[in-house]
Amino acid sequence: MSQNERNALPEVVGPRFARRLIARPAIALALVSAVLLSALGISSTMVGAVTTDSSRVAGNSFVAAARVDVGPYGLAAVPSNGSMFGPGPDSGVVRFSMQPEGASPIAAERGEEFALEILLPLGVQPGTLPADESGNGFRRAWSTQEENGQWVVRSVVTAETAGALTLPSGTFDIVTEFPGVLSDEAATLHAEIKLPERLMSTHPKDSVVLPVAWNVTAGVYGLGLSGSTATNAAVKVSSHPDLGGETLHLRAGDAIVTTVSVPSSVTPGRLPEATSQAGLTTTWSSVRTGAGWDVTLTETITAPIANVPTRTAQFPVSVNQQAWTSGFTMSAQTVLPARFTSSQARTETKVPGRIAKPGLGKVSAGGGQSMALTNKWLAYGWGVNASGQVGNGTTTNVLTPTWLGYPGSQDFIQVSAGGNHTVALSSDLKVYGWGARQWSLAGGSQVDKPVQVSSSNSGAFTQVSAGYNHSLALGPNGRAWGWGSASNGELGGSSSFTWPTQLQNPAGVQFVQVEAGASTTFGLGSDGTVWGMGSNAGGRLGLGPNVSKMSKFTQIPMPDDARIVQLVSNSSTTDSHTLALTDPGEVIAWGANSSGQGGTASDGSIPAALSTPTLIQLPEGVRFTRLAAGGGVSLGLSYDGSVYSWGGRTLGYAASGKVAVPHQIPSLTAKGGYVDIAAGDQHAFASSSDGNLYGWGSGQGGRLGNNSTAFQTVPVLVPQTLSREADAAEETAPTDTAAEAGVEAEVGDAGWEAPEGTADTGAEFPDEEIGDPDTDEDGSPVSQLPAQIDPASIGHGGVKPDTIVLAAENERYTVWTARDQSEAICVIALVLPDGASNSYCARPDVFEASGVSGSMDSGTAASSEDSMQTLQTYLLPDAVEAEKAAKMIPGSKNYGQLLVRFGDFRQEESHLIELPSGDRTVEMLVLSGS
Repeated sequence: MSQNERNALPEVVGPRFARRLIARPAIALALVSAVLLSALGISSTMVGAVTTDSSRVAGNSFVAAARVDVGPYGLAAVPSNGSMFGPGPDSGVVRFSMQPEGASPIAAERGEEFALEILLPLGVQPGTLPADESGNGFRRAWSTQEENGQWVVRSVVTAETAGALTLPSGTFDIVTEFPGVLSDEAATLHAEIKLPERLMSTHPKDSVVLPVAWNVTAGVYGLGLSGSTATNAAVKVSSHPDLGGETLHLRAGDAIVTTVSVPSSVTPGRLPEATSQAGLTTTWSSVRTGAGWDVTLTETITAPIANVPTRTAQFPVSVNQQAWTSGFTMSAQTVLPARFTSSQARTETKVPGRIAKPGLGKVSAGGGQSMALTNKWLAYGWGVNASGQVGNGTTTNVLTPTWLGYPGSQDFIQVSAGGNHTVALSSDLKVYGWGARQWSLAGGSQVDKPVQVSSSNSGAFTQVSAGYNHSLALGPNGRAWGWGSASNGELGGSSSFTWPTQLQNPAGVQFVQVEAGASTTFGLGSDGTVWGMGSNAGGRLGLGPNVSKMSKFTQIPMPDDARIVQLVSNSSTTDSHTLALTDPGEVIAWGANSSGQGGTASDGSIPAALSTPTLIQLPEGVRFTRLAAGGGVSLGLSYDGSVYSWGGRTLGYAASGKVAVPHQIPSLTAKGGYVDIAAGDQHAFASSSDGNLYGWGSGQGGRLGNNSTAFQTVPVLVPQTLSREADAAEETAPTDTAAEAGVEAEVGDAGWEAPEGTADTGAEFPDEEIGDPDTDEDGSPVSQLPAQIDPASIGHGGVKPDTIVLAAENERYTVWTARDQSEAICVIALVLPDGASNSYCARPDVFEASGVSGSMDSGTAASSEDSMQTLQTYLLPDAVEAEKAAKMIPGSKNYGQLLVRFGDFRQEESHLIELPSGDRTVEMLVLSGS
């Protein structure tokens, strides 16, 4: 046979043309191969498996095997709607061809079978199969078989005649319902062709990943603002509602993009650094928008991740004072890879307004006396006591901290030491005073132990401040009250007041702090503005050199209209200066500066008096969270808990001459930093986070409390021991438990803060208490929810029926507690008679840190268009003394650890109060009463 004749042979040789190949080169090659394989110990069975590009070995002989373009082509799974299956149950079709497009027919022999097998993933089942069919020279049959929970679909084409055959394409229905998110491998559809022995496929297998859209929990949850000051806050958002995370089978190259949008009143701080670990890289960015800022976290997957943990991201922000006090709205949204549909891709949070903390702490230093409160509200005093200003019932100087009370005596939540008198705020929000001029005119009588000076119809007070010769208190609705000397207009006129008297606030201004100095009165507005009246001698009002005094509140302009969050003024001596803390933690000063106690101006000058508010120089990178002003000295508490001082006296370190730029006190190095500071007449204090108190400066009269009258250049530890009387108080007065140490200063910025304007709302309460809201006496469930409340709609996955407990009820409301499926602690409230309901839940760790609180409106109150009938509930951690907490929230009632409050409240005015909880504090948000 010539070469041309060989080239003319058909490409496919049918069985009727099969014959032994006698081409000598092929036989020789086969023999050599067989010998070599035999020498290597390979059996003839293995030889029978050898194939070439154009032949297959059958037994010990080669049979012609032609390579043909027959196999699975164009394999695809197509959903009935859209481009993906799901989320949830869905249907679609699988499509395939058995030859590539444009391929020539194959030469088939009668009876030969061409079988295509398709293995479906878990969660995919075949629908109704096509009917068996016959076509141009073939017939086709369909069948299915289940193998290990997976289905195989077979399409078998049989040649009915010998000759050219075009293999048909195929389509069959499928239904999908996946048990959960699958990996790409698990969601892959596999196909394989089975051909007659004489044929070999050039494309025997194919596979395709089903395009599936998955319903997932991953999204944005728990969007909120944390932090106790406007300049040291953080925005937090989580990827899941609980700590369990989720199986997502993320692919390399996937990205999850979460964007938090905040208004222009909120400014992002330094964003976290980029990270890369465990197959995940994170990057942060921020961009200014027309409405504010967008802060974006991009999480890029660099290696496959099957189980994705819950991630909580946070970034620092500063909030301007107006937004801090009035509240603002922020939102977050996440963009997941296209195959995922989030159950919560967007969320929005209304951050309630907060009254700026007045910055007054648990330690106070005056003209020679020193005062402190324990975390159990017991008041201690020591130091100069000629006028009874220590308050221990004598007029003898006191060398060590001494308890002021007696069994059953009043407890205090704030104390302020002035020139030679002291004022305090009791736990029932009344004002007390002792020493000289504490309530009477100058030269009047004095008392040597606490006496109530506010009348019973004055309402609830929220803060007090003792000046040199007068005192101030912050009353309902942010109104200033004053009493004492008025010779320089510090009480709004020339008439002095014997008892606390309401002063005339500026029109439309509510104060969040009042501060009494030496013949000066200051008020901090809820919008961060500063107002003052009284003497302007030496620039102490900050109104410039041409004003001698003012007899009404006058706004004091701040540099660059800075918003102020705390005011402090020296009231221990007549050499007065005042400091103002700005939103970002900078310091503005005015008044006396002869010792550098005001500070160094930005131009480097150190005038003897600062006649107008002046921004002072701070060390690079240092910002403060609290200030204190004493005689010739100023103190600052930095963000990292360090204590700084400047001035000419009582610096806490040796210095030659005045120090006019804040300098860190080097010996104050307590682990965990410091939480409170105070400065008086030649003495000062700092309390550490571990409960210790340190004092320095003059010891005259025992003002340092260290059982000595010697001057201390550097801080010394103040001994802390309880008196036997305080021990007795613990035994005889169950609501006034004694502290374990004599002087403790561990509560946050201002100890407890009561809401302004918290007059009794006239709420009605049942006569008897339900008791512990968690369980009944034997620990078994005691209640079930009414039909109008669906337990499955509460919390994460619904509440567990056997955990529902009736906590409080009367004719106006019913309250239950329960746990949801994630063990979160929930409060469910029902307002009667209309049956409006709501619920609030918190994870156990969150509950222990802050409890569960919420409010629900039930309709507009008749008394005011701006007030609502509102039910407020607070479920407190066990460490909080609920009875004392109820005292701080007028109109509230405690049922075990549950506080309930019902009445008319102004929704736009909400305030944070701090409750002692063991060695920590718990913040609660309280609406103002109308």
